[in-house]
Order: sequence, then C-alpha cells, then structure tokens
Amino acid sequence: MRGLTVLTLGVGVALTVGAYGQAVSPAPSTSPLQVLLVGGGPEPNLNQAAIESNIRYLSHLMPSNANVTTLFANGSLTTPTVLARAAVTQNDAANMLYSTIQDHVVMEPSDSFRKPQLPGGVSGAATSSVFRAKLQALGDNYRAGTAAGPLLLYFTGHGGPTNREYSNNIYAMWRPSPPLSVTDFATDLRVIPRNVPVYVVMVQCFSGGFANLIFKGGEEGAPVTDRPLAGFFASTSSTEAAGCTAAIDEKYYPDFTSFFFSALTGRNRVGQKVTGADFRHDGKITMAEAYDYTIANDPTIDIPTCTSDMFLRRFVPDRDSDVFMLPRILVKSWATPGQLAALNILERKIGFHGKHPVTALYNMMTTLKSPTMPVIGVRKTVKRFDGLASNEFQMLRHRFPGLTSKNDARRRSATARAVAWIEKNYHDSALQAVLRASHEGDNLQETAAEQFALRVRYLRLFKSIFLAHKLMQTGEPDVQARFAELMKAEDSTPLPPAAGWAEPQTATLTR
Repeated sequence: MRGLTVLTLGVGVALTVGAYGQAVSPAPSTSPLQVLLVGGGPEPNLNQAAIESNIRYLSHLMPSNANVTTLFANGSLTTPTVLARAAVTQNDAANMLYSTIQDHVVMEPSDSFRKPQLPGGVSGAATSSVFRAKLQALGDNYRAGTAAGPLLLYFTGHGGPTNREYSNNIYAMWRPSPPLSVTDFATDLRVIPRNVPVYVVMVQCFSGGFANLIFKGGEEGAPVTDRPLAGFFASTSSTEAAGCTAAIDEKYYPDFTSFFFSALTGRNRVGQKVTGADFRHDGKITMAEAYDYTIANDPTIDIPTCTSDMFLRRFVPDRDSDVFMLPRILVKSWATPGQLAALNILERKIGFHGKHPVTALYNMMTTLKSPTMPVIGVRKTVKRFDGLASNEFQMLRHRFPGLTSKNDARRRSATARAVAWIEKNYHDSALQAVLRASHEGDNLQETAAEQFALRVRYLRLFKSIFLAHKLMQTGEPDVQARFAELMKAEDSTPLPPAAGWAEPQTATLTR
C-alpha cells in the first residue's frame, strides 16, 4: 500500500458540490454524448490491469448513440502492454510462503504482461499529441455541426505533482510522450467551442489538481472560465488514489471509478444493478448525487474532490477553527439530500460520540503527527510474525539441512524439497499462523489509512457545506451566479441508466 501525503484541511480543495443543489433543476441531456476515454500507465510496468478494466467498464456504460473515442497505452491491441496477475497455483503459493518464512517479508504473486482486452477497440495511443489531435477533431466536428451534445473526458492511469504547491499537477501519458499538465489541458480545451458543456473525470493520484480547470488557463489565481465545465476527481491535489492493481478479478476493485459510475448509471463493473444514490427520490441520478454516494461508500484511501470545491476555497476564505465550532445540526440543515446522507453515513462509520464530535474530530486530525490514524498493535504483530517465521525456518532447516548451504546446487535442491513439503502441508496450523501474522500488520496499516480518509472526507464535506451557504448569503452577486452555474453543471446527468451485460468481466490472462 502506498503512503499518503500529509493533507492540510484548510488548504487546497474541499469536497462537495454546494449546498443549493436541491434548488437547481438538473440539466437534461438529450443530445448525443461525445466521449473521449484516456487510459494506460506511462509504460507497461505501470499499466496495471485495473487501468484497462476502467476503460472497459466505461465502454459498457456508454449510451448507444454516444460517439466514443478511446486512447489506450500505445494504441495497439496486439502487443502485451497490460500488467496482469495470473491465477496463483498451489506451487506458487508454496513458493511465496517459503520466501515469506525465509525473508520475513510478505511475498506477493508475480505479475506478467498480456495483450489489452478491450472489445470496443482503441482509436489511438494515450499520448499528448494524439489526445490533442482528437480534441481538435472533436472541436472541428462541433463547429461543422457534425457533433453535438456534451463532451465527457475520462482519464485513468497515474499522476503526480510538479511543485510543492500542487498547483500544476500532471497526468502521465504513454512514454516517450510528455505528461499532460493542468495548464496544458486547459490550453488544449480551447479547441472545443465555449458553449459545449464539458465534464471531466480523472482518477489518477493527485488528480484533484485538475480542478484548476475551472479557472482560465488552469491557473489557480486566474478568473473563472466562462466555459460550462464540471470536474470530479478521485483524490485531492496532494493525495494519492486507490486502484492501481494488477489483479484481474474486477469484482474486487473498490475505487472512485467503481463507486462513482455505478452510482451514476446503476451498474457495477460486472453488470450488476446498483441502487441507493437517488437521494432526491426523483427517479434519476446526477453526477452530484453519484459523487456524494462515492464520498460515503468508497472504502479506500481516496479523498475525492470536484471543481466546485476549488471554487469555494477560492472565493470563500474562512478559518477552519471557526468552521468546526459550528453546531452540526445547523450545518446539516444547509446540506443537499446527498450531502446529508453522506454526512450521516460517515458519522456512523467514524463512530461519532460526545457533545461536540466535529470539533473533537478536527482537533484530533490537526494534532496527528502522522498522515494516518494511529496504528494500534502493529509492533506487537510484527514481533509475533518475526517469531513465528523464525521458528518455521528453523524447523525447515532441521528437516532440509542444505537450505543455508554455500553450495548453490545443494541449496537449490534443498529449497525445492522444502517448497514441495510446504505445498503438501500448506494447511498445517503453524504455516497458516505465519500467513495470518504476515498479513495482519499490513491490514492494520491499510485500515488506519482508510480511517484517516473517512475522517478527512467528513471534515471537508462539512466545511464545504458551510462555505456554500456563506457564499450564497454574503457573496458578490456575480460570484453567486457563477457558482449556481457550476452547481447546475455538476448536478447534471450526462449518462443515462445502463443496461446489464452478460459477458464475463474477469479478463483472462493470456501469455
């Protein structure tokens, strides 16, 4: 599991779509949708199967009249560019357990490369030049009248910061192409007519930096763009995101893409029906509702954000210490139905108690010396694992004396016999105790990081609801009007409910 970057609650972007969404009618989407899907790591070693799965999943969700352009990896379906994890055989498991016992390090299954499995095909490589050319072609089609409707841009892959302020983060394109920065993206979007609604969803690490697209040129201090644009991102500008796995069993992919798009379209990655995001009970799901659903239900380290969060932080400065002293019942009264549901769900997961739980939570989070929650029992677990592994290795050395021999041939022979013995006795209670202890410490740390994310999500949502209320009460009329437009864009429904599909969604590994 990757470490989290320290997040300052009062800086950067907060999450939520604003407190007045219930007063704005969701924008209908009756025109054909133009879609550009961009996916792939910067190279095969970083092009995990989950990234490919995201593209395949989005392809399933597109309406039949959508014009979909897909850019993936090097643009080829015939070269092995996807890093995928094969099914683990009994012998693989025995080898990993032996290595775990010998090295006191949890061993994971090895990965290998396979060809992309995208039934919808690809339109080109995920490079800056191809992306720019496809955008230009879309812009030309809009101007010629051969394209109509909103534009959905979806990115899945890897990202990172370019400076300590996280002000111009990047999305990694397929090498040797240069990465796509926030300012690059803003410049590239100029080829799309300004009256075209643009929806951006990005799920790479540090993707929240692209919320700056709401400003002209992608510059945080610039005026707000007059383009109807809304964006949703898996992480803030300063945190990593979940989802970069080489595992091929897609039903175990918990990440922003899974929750946001299953809520929006009513179908998960394997085509099963998903409900619970219609917070207004009006029979349709907007991106704002899908976003609130994701905030509440995504069980990973993701700390999502969106364009209206960036807007609020820019135009409604306020001190965290004042915001988190506000009565919880008052702030909840300003929330949309989706925001209110998200707050309630997060409170249950966090375990609120006491008279002033929000203030207590804020004080706890701002005094943490680590960017995760305190991990209870890790040292004790590691010590127990070391002891169990040492005991088992001593037993193996006694049974197979050549394991520590300086003679290569003798050591290899003893190792092969030891692995064969482990394979035969894999379910022995002592061996299984080593396995349990080896994973317990990692699980504790992962749980701590996820709990940290839940708490930050709650505080950011709480603050954003207050900021939206304050803006609409005290802000300048032109700022209020632009914020209402942004909320309407975020509260639209570009994708209709999706039909289920019958084909298996667990891609097979072919070498």
